[in-house]
Amino acid sequence: MFESSVRKELAVSESMSRKRLGFILALVIGLTILTVSSAEAQTSKDGPMAKLTHSLVLLHEQYAARQSQRNSAPFSSNDPLATLVNDSVVVDAWRLET
Repeated sequence: MFESSVRKELAVSESMSRKRLGFILALVIGLTILTVSSAEAQTSKDGPMAKLTHSLVLLHEQYAARQSQRNSAPFSSNDPLATLVNDSVVVDAWRLET
C-alpha cells in the first residue's frame, strides 16, 4: 500500500516537473522571439530609423543605454565623427535631386 501511494506521488511530481519545464521553455522561447523582433524593428530598413546611417543608429543606441542608466554626466560618444553640442547631435544633412 505504501509503495503504491509513493509511486502515485512520484508520478504526480514528475508530471508537475514536466509542466514547469514546458512552461519555462515556452517563456524563454517567447522572450527570445520578442527580443529578436524588437531589435529587427529598430534596425530594419523599413522602420522609423530607415533613412538613418548605421553610425546614427549606433549613436542613438548609446544614448538610449545611457538614459536607461540615469547617468547625470554629459553624454559623450566613442564615435569621433559625432559632433555633440550640449545634449544634441549636429547632423550634416543634404538631399540629392533626382
